[in-house]
Amino acid sequence: MIRWRRGLSTLGCLELTFADTCRLTREHGVEGLELRTGLTPLPPVAEMRQLLASHDLSVLAVASSARLADPAAYAATAHVLRADVELALALEAAYVRVFPGGTDRRTVARHLSALDNLDPTDGPVLALETHDHLPTGRAVADLVTELDDPRLGAVWDALHPWRAGEAIGETAEALLPLRGYVQVKDAALDDPTPRLLGTGAVPLDALRTALEQHAYGGWVSLEWERAWYPDVPPLADVLADTAGW
Repeated sequence: MIRWRRGLSTLGCLELTFADTCRLTREHGVEGLELRTGLTPLPPVAEMRQLLASHDLSVLAVASSARLADPAAYAATAHVLRADVELALALEAAYVRVFPGGTDRRTVARHLSALDNLDPTDGPVLALETHDHLPTGRAVADLVTELDDPRLGAVWDALHPWRAGEAIGETAEALLPLRGYVQVKDAALDDPTPRLLGTGAVPLDALRTALEQHAYGGWVSLEWERAWYPDVPPLADVLADTAGW
């Protein structure tokens, strides 16, 4: 059986120091962090590198708030994107997670042109999440395929394509051939409040089957959105349940 790599979004533990985040996640077998930027201050890069190395962790992605397909936000996005790409380079992250924010392909191409010095073989992939006006795997894949740029990939958020009515198998066919990774979470159909994996309505068994059928060996990152839902249990109480999934 193919073994994927276990990741974790720091969106679920922004109240912790970076050192405590590294300690907690490694205790539960997590191998990589999806580092959410723009919400709380981060330590200096040298300190983060030392803590990551001492806990045998990597940064799988810098999870940016940049919105690549929104022409109205171009100036602000370009500034955020450049900073997050530089952070990803410094931490040797494979991906910078970005949002669509809109549907304008020309704006995405404009952002890519502004990063023309980014080596497509060594630099991070800009992984466009199934989100906003492009919630399905097919919508994201169509944009990525049309632009045909090796620096552009995708993030499969388990919740949004399913909620938009796209079957798990369809999302898998669209996104798993692309460079990128998977975010796993659970919730009710009519309530986005995070639930422990397997206690909501997201078809996680079908997701696991799809990953196995496609021999997926990349990152699967738990996104426990406690930053937006502070009344849900702390991440420390969640990780033990997540390990079984």
